[in-house]
Amino acid sequence: EIQRMRLEGLTLGVAQTTFSLNIDVSLQNPNGWPFSGTVSSVDATVYSIDKLEEDEQDEEAIYVGVASLPSPVAIETNSDVSFNVLADLSLQNDASTLTLVNRLNRDCGATSEEKETKFRVVITNTLISLGSKDIDLRDREITVSFLAPCDGSASVPISTSTDSQDSSDAEVLTTTTLVVLLVIP
Repeated sequence: EIQRMRLEGLTLGVAQTTFSLNIDVSLQNPNGWPFSGTVSSVDATVYSIDKLEEDEQDEEAIYVGVASLPSPVAIETNSDVSFNVLADLSLQNDASTLTLVNRLNRDCGATSEEKETKFRVVITNTLISLGSKDIDLRDREITVSFLAPCDGSASVPISTSTDSQDSSDAEVLTTTTLVVLLVIP
């Protein structure tokens, strides 16, 4: 389950904009032996969304970057596990980043009253080993939207959706709570 997101260390400079994104994820494994495993890969593609747009379908998504799992995470039997998916971003303020930098300045800059901006996070490229079986969930996506405070405070999801295609691991998905909880927040 995607718990929170934090926008940290935002610096809106003249030549460069820098910030970090920290996405908190939690997993529950209520299964006993032999259902322990490892999350070896999780990527999160991050987009900036116009918080002023009323209709979510009309929101202009601007690619920000990719957050990744910094190291594999062990998942023991009968456990609750929390981990972070991280991105450290440094944008040169030029024509290719103008729309994103302008949006961040509008939402988080000195003249902004609310000091919050909106992100869409698409979790992809999830790879898990469970017992002796490798489970490839790269064809499954979790999309979560956040209204993130610019001061580094944690924000909770404001909307969540999942998208998946048929997978050769469908049998495992229907019998393994650990994987179902990872894929469906």
